[in-house]
Amino acid sequence: MRFFTLLTLLFVVFAAFPAPAHAGFWKDLKCWFIICTGSGDEVFTRPELEDGKTPHNIQFADDPWTPQEWIDSRGSVSAVVDGFYKAGIVTDQSRHWRTGVPILEVGQGFMRLSGQDKRRVAKFMDYMFQNTEGYGGTYLLRHAASGDSIGVYNAEGLQLQ
Repeated sequence: MRFFTLLTLLFVVFAAFPAPAHAGFWKDLKCWFIICTGSGDEVFTRPELEDGKTPHNIQFADDPWTPQEWIDSRGSVSAVVDGFYKAGIVTDQSRHWRTGVPILEVGQGFMRLSGQDKRRVAKFMDYMFQNTEGYGGTYLLRHAASGDSIGVYNAEGLQLQ
């Protein structure tokens, strides 16, 4: 019985005063027994670039990147596009059979890219073909393996579903 009482007392003491694993986190939490107030969010920054809360099209609005940077680094437009095909990022380009809207077919390489790189690939393809200047100012992105439409690119940027 004494062992059980001692164990309960130790549990209450450790629950009331948790050991700080990260001092910055625990300083904002006010705990009494096992009831804590405060979130501790004040000490955390955004460790990942895409946080799921910021809308996708404004997440990278201040990105200074231009398609010309990839052209300069690879030597030519065709070298960049060939790299997209070899990496499985882009698999085909076509037009919708009825409306004539441009379609960029993307592969698994595109699906594995970060959101920022997906936006850059879409921006590069628009820079090269200038699709957003005609046909309603947009082009569709379609996944090659499933045939599903995964998004559109227009003057506002890339919008994925």
